[in-house]
Amino acid sequence: MSTNNIEFQGGIIYRIEPDGCLNGLWSNTEALHKVFNEIDRKKTTKGNDIDGVYDSSWIEDSNSIHTGELVIIKQASHYDFVWTDKDGTVFKGIGFKLANEITVSYWVEK
Repeated sequence: MSTNNIEFQGGIIYRIEPDGCLNGLWSNTEALHKVFNEIDRKKTTKGNDIDGVYDSSWIEDSNSIHTGELVIIKQASHYDFVWTDKDGTVFKGIGFKLANEITVSYWVEK
């Protein structure tokens, strides 16, 4: 999830797996029409909803694996997403859940 572009934005579609992990396909304005994978494993298992703290791993263009933390916060009509990678870069997003899928739009936090 590189951050070189001021107009940086992206999208992720997650599938909620039976074990509670999130399996996502993502792309952004710097991915040059490519789609990559992200896996998020919940650190806490309280409740049946998706809100909570996750260990996050994703693949980037160089096929390198990056890690960080994802925090999902439930709101009245949507979910707030906050990713922090190992370098301290923060990405924020808003997501909507329908059945076992979540669609998220995200951007880099300046």
